Amino acid sequence: MAPVRVGRSRKPALGLLTRPGMVALIATVVFFVVFLGVLHPGYAINDDIKIIAIAAGYPDVAASPFLIFSNVLLGFLLVPLYKLPTAINWEIALFLTVDMIAAWTLLYFVVSASTPRFYRVMGMVLLLACLSYYPLQITFTSTAALACFTGLFAVLAGASAPKEPSRAIMALGSALIFVGSLIRLQALALAVPPVLAGALVLSRAIRIRPAIFALGCAGILVFGGYAVDRLYVRAHPKWNSVYRYQRTAAAIHDSHRLENLGLEIRRISWSNNDQELFARWWYPDPRTFSVERLQYLVKHVSGISNSPMLVWDAFITRIAASRAGWALIFPASSWLLMLALSTSTNARWAIPLITTTALAENLALMWLYKNPDYVLFSSMSNAAILAILAAFLAGGEVARARSL
Repeated sequence: MAPVRVGRSRKPALGLLTRPGMVALIATVVFFVVFLGVLHPGYAINDDIKIIAIAAGYPDVAASPFLIFSNVLLGFLLVPLYKLPTAINWEIALFLTVDMIAAWTLLYFVVSASTPRFYRVMGMVLLLACLSYYPLQITFTSTAALACFTGLFAVLAGASAPKEPSRAIMALGSALIFVGSLIRLQALALAVPPVLAGALVLSRAIRIRPAIFALGCAGILVFGGYAVDRLYVRAHPKWNSVYRYQRTAAAIHDSHRLENLGLEIRRISWSNNDQELFARWWYPDPRTFSVERLQYLVKHVSGISNSPMLVWDAFITRIAASRAGWALIFPASSWLLMLALSTSTNARWAIPLITTTALAENLALMWLYKNPDYVLFSSMSNAAILAILAAFLAGGEVARARSL
């Protein structure tokens, strides 16, 4: 074969490997292969085990799409998958796939930025460090939070492309928002404040009409999915009662009502032992732990902490604690480094605003609810990711000629 033909055949392949989308894909695959192959991911909470048991029909019950914590549309997908003659844990496979798509989307914005290669590589490393929490501590809440956050960011970033709006990226963002809402709808509300804070500072680069159109499409999909879930559950009275009980119990467990019960337990004929059993999710007597008694507690006991100072002290302690410190060391480093490297005034304002918004959101959640660690870590990781990406967006470019 002539040497000229060999050279021509190599150029297209080399060009394909250097495209931003392919570079981001390779980095994403390598990242997840290393984490899943070398390290050992696990469940952060047992609610995912319940979802899997319902969808798979374990033990010795009929498989059902009523996932309680997630949309029935997700159940319609998982039930037939679990019926296949495989040993694949389809819920986790789905969550990891969503995490990989979100990671690729975020990396794409860094790789495709018009900045020197050194800063792009640095941005990818910091981004992957912040993403490292997700494949190790798998929960439906954290997966939904990452999907919704990435979707919102992709829509706004796609609408702020330098030349014209990126319709493909905006469509992908809308799809991620919808998928995240199916996994856990509440995660969408958690993802909005930090993204909104960043968008307010970088709003001059965002084309309003395309962004509103894409967000509107996502909103229609989210509302449609929610409506289908509610109507389908209400059409099955037995499952509707299960959902009702679960929501009522969660209103007590997920808030500060257990610590605020006081003498109210006497009004529903509970002993201190009954309160302790309920606190440990153990309900041996259907009459003692009836939905009517739980509804009384929800109605008459405040779910907000009665001691703001204790909440503040607990918040600082959790941030400074060793396990929280390791989870937040990369986000903290990312904020400081991006603040030092970025010469854009917009990015300099966006990064501390995003950080403050995320901290304030989690402090408020600790006051209103218990705000478990997996919510705190997901929120702070997303805020750090957004702080990094703010320096690569239009209007917030990383410095082109700053030496370390």
